[in-house]
Amino acid sequence: MRGRKGTSYWSEFERTLDEGVKALELCAKEGIPIVGFVKRPEGCSVAKKLVKAGMLPRPIRDTVALKWMKAGTYTSLMRYIRRTAQPGKMEVPSRMAEEYLNRAVQMGVDETVVSIEFTYINTGYSFPYKVEIPAPFTDRLEEIMALLLALRASRSIPFPIYVADSLTKMTNVTRDLFMLSLRTRLAEEVRKGRLSDEDVEMFLPRHGESYGLTEEEGQFSARPGPGRSKRR
Repeated sequence: MRGRKGTSYWSEFERTLDEGVKALELCAKEGIPIVGFVKRPEGCSVAKKLVKAGMLPRPIRDTVALKWMKAGTYTSLMRYIRRTAQPGKMEVPSRMAEEYLNRAVQMGVDETVVSIEFTYINTGYSFPYKVEIPAPFTDRLEEIMALLLALRASRSIPFPIYVADSLTKMTNVTRDLFMLSLRTRLAEEVRKGRLSDEDVEMFLPRHGESYGLTEEEGQFSARPGPGRSKRR
């Protein structure tokens, strides 16, 4: 999570926290389950637990560590906690969870309302997906998992999410033209001294990707960064 306290970014982040806490409180009050479906989870919290238990030699992504899961199965729930707390066997420290829990206390909202638990489910795709559920609805876990499995569509993603993605998805050409235009504007703003280091950092490529133009088939594309052997 990026941003420093006292900046405009942080002020916007705090407003988002407020709205997030209010939304979770409303859903809990009305008995409306709200579920987070993570299509590309990058965490390694489960893998770290397996390393500690001597079942893995080193931490890797959870999706890789759990590829052995059979279709239709899901892991036991794990819970996000404050980084200052001593994690139990099924608990994972999280800065975002810490921010939500602290904000709930400040707003006079029961911490349970914003306490998030998660599981990994194999819906039949090549790797499992991550599902996040607020604590007030974990007693309906079996019902929620059954619904996700029943609604599987392309790539075994629940149909409502698949449709939402298809309606909002940009083509690769559109995306890369946008990124090219954005970074050109960023370069101009940097030259004029109008952007802070924090502003620029928010737009840097992530996970080894670099954006640019290619002549292959006349398309613009995001290119993966150099492999390990080339970076040495």
